Amino acid sequence: MKLRTRLLLLGLLPTLVIVAMVATTSWVVNGQKFDGQSINLAGRQRMLTQKMFKELMVSLQSMRDGKSDAKAIAQTRMTMKVFDMTLTALRDGGQAPKQFVINDKTTYAQCPPATGQVATQLQEVTQLWKTFEATLDGMLSGRQNTDAKDINDALAQNMTLLKEMNAAVGMMQRATEAKTNMLMSVQFGGLIIGVLCVVFTVWVSTSLNRLLKQTVVTLTARSHEVTQAATQIAQTSHSLAAGATQQAAGIEQITATISELNTRNDRNSQDLTESRQHSQQTLRDVQDGNEAIDRLSNAMHQIKASADQTAGIIKTIEEIAFRTNLLALNAAVEAARAGEAGKGFAVVADEVRSLAHRSSEAAKSTSELIGDAVHNAETGVTINQEVIQSLNKMQQSAHHVSDLTDRITSTDKEQRESMHQVSQAVDQLNQLAQQNAANSEEEAAISETLSTQARDVDQVVTRLKLLVGERQSSAA
Repeated sequence: MKLRTRLLLLGLLPTLVIVAMVATTSWVVNGQKFDGQSINLAGRQRMLTQKMFKELMVSLQSMRDGKSDAKAIAQTRMTMKVFDMTLTALRDGGQAPKQFVINDKTTYAQCPPATGQVATQLQEVTQLWKTFEATLDGMLSGRQNTDAKDINDALAQNMTLLKEMNAAVGMMQRATEAKTNMLMSVQFGGLIIGVLCVVFTVWVSTSLNRLLKQTVVTLTARSHEVTQAATQIAQTSHSLAAGATQQAAGIEQITATISELNTRNDRNSQDLTESRQHSQQTLRDVQDGNEAIDRLSNAMHQIKASADQTAGIIKTIEEIAFRTNLLALNAAVEAARAGEAGKGFAVVADEVRSLAHRSSEAAKSTSELIGDAVHNAETGVTINQEVIQSLNKMQQSAHHVSDLTDRITSTDKEQRESMHQVSQAVDQLNQLAQQNAANSEEEAAISETLSTQARDVDQVVTRLKLLVGERQSSAA
């Protein structure tokens, strides 16, 4: 059975018992109030039957004596009227006169309608009363004989009416006693139910006390657990808040660093762009230099070829000079042989030899100069080849530098994109850190609320301990 049902029954059952007992007692008492009044009136009816017969005898005696007593007759009729009104009130309910005389000062008693056997009995009394009333009215009015036989008949009717009225009074008394017995039964039943309610109350109180004790123990343990958990949550929340604050500060510093790195990356990107442009320009200059060196190499080869041709011509001139010198020498020998005749020819021969000698010297000098020029041309060609090789290496290096610059530019672009993504991620981390800080503060507030609620639970537990009759020390 649920505790709520137990408590409801604990309060409802005694209330229902009390209400039932009060209602039954009130009904019986009210009924007995009218019952006592009805029994008194019914008992008075028995006396009225005797009173009516006595008054009838007085009236008849006065009539026999020749002295008709109108007052006695009126009194008899008044008694008959009181009997009739009372019988009607007892049978059907209504007002019955309390006095034997009906006038302005007469007071009336309210009667409830008869029920059950009493109503049946009063109906039978009514039939007897109608017969007896007719007899009385006939005798009083002189319409009926008043000899001894008629008086005995009237007396017999009166005794029958009295007997049946006594039976009606007995029935009323037994009905009243039945109500009283019912009231006693209700009271006894209420007593038994009250005892059962007390037993039930003790049982509910014991079980409730035991349940409350268990609840107190459970609440005490849970309260301590909640308090410890709230304390741990508060400590953790404060630690998280401090960590979140430090994290936010670190993230802000990282954000500033990333911003500075982005600025530097932008500068590096600009420098790489300029370097790439310069590298491409250097590559173009090296290509132009290679082309110029190629032209220079061709010119040097042409100079060397021309020098070789000139050297051949010089050799031819030297041979011509050598032969001219031999011819001049032979001419001088022949002029010497000719004597005087050949003296002029000898002079010419000397001049020719002299010219041949100078031509030979000039050709020799020219040959040496041309040799030096050829040697220098060959050296220039060699140096030119070395320069070409260097320029080729420079061109390869320039190509390599250009490729590296392109790759660095591409890497820098990817790095800038990555830095942008990192910056966005750091911004999100910053927002998360701020949210974590706010959540930590909120959790700290919640832990404070839990602590307050735990203290409230402790107070409730203390009250429950007082309610179940325990001391705090014993509970501990």
